[in-house]
Amino acid sequence: MSVSEGVDKVYNEGALGVESIFDVMRAEDVEFEYLVYPDVSTDAELTETLVSEVKKQSPKDVYLGQFISSDRDVHKAGVNSTERVEITEKIDKQIDAIRTACEEHLESYNLCIIGDHGMMDVETYVDIYAKVTDYSDQKGLSMGQDFLLFLDSTLARFWFFTDEAKELLSQFVENELSNLGEIIDEDRAAQKRLPDDRRYGDLIWEASPGVLIYPDYFHRAEKYNAMHGYDNEVPEMKGFAIAYGADAPESTSSDVNLIDFCPTLCDLIDIAYPEKNEGESMIPE
Repeated sequence: MSVSEGVDKVYNEGALGVESIFDVMRAEDVEFEYLVYPDVSTDAELTETLVSEVKKQSPKDVYLGQFISSDRDVHKAGVNSTERVEITEKIDKQIDAIRTACEEHLESYNLCIIGDHGMMDVETYVDIYAKVTDYSDQKGLSMGQDFLLFLDSTLARFWFFTDEAKELLSQFVENELSNLGEIIDEDRAAQKRLPDDRRYGDLIWEASPGVLIYPDYFHRAEKYNAMHGYDNEVPEMKGFAIAYGADAPESTSSDVNLIDFCPTLCDLIDIAYPEKNEGESMIPE
């Protein structure tokens, strides 16, 4: 089976199985620093590190940093909360400190701020583990022998080892969970470019926006008030991006694809695109 979390750090050579932007940077002698959790554990640490690096006036070519509180803490506080507003205001000030350091100590720079997904408040919680185990016990099915179940916050994935388990549990999901989400069929899997690989599940159920599987295999002690990981076409799931600096595009677009940022960053640092790149750069030719 495969879960979404990787085993290797994404910037290591060959970590993704295809050429990455990190592989290209190494090949073209572009120095980069990866400042993402858990390598950097707080937004304050990230800000202090970047400001310190800029003040050296001989920093690396590229820094990739992650502000984590807008994700980690908003899960707990909720989108429509005063805490979310306070978190956003604090990050705004931290970004401004980085920008100010760049203005004061560098001749030229480009600053890209990318929110790769949105967030929405949870309206309904569903305990799929309890529902499935109660039903399987009634039908004489054994988890581990007849089937496996893996629960993310918004996905329930099943593997079947007997025809009986496949028939009964597929019918159960269709009958009992259709009002809270839907089974990802072949057409939808193809549309969302999900791998046609049994390692990801024989049956995958996707929660409707605002529905949260709780508990899941990552969260048992604390019930989140907001979540992401729903269909990326839902408006609340969309992120945002700002590019600022000497080489940043001057145009404004209401909607671009996340994969477009790879070639855009490549153009900003003047390197080749990774061989499997499918995005379109936002830098004018």
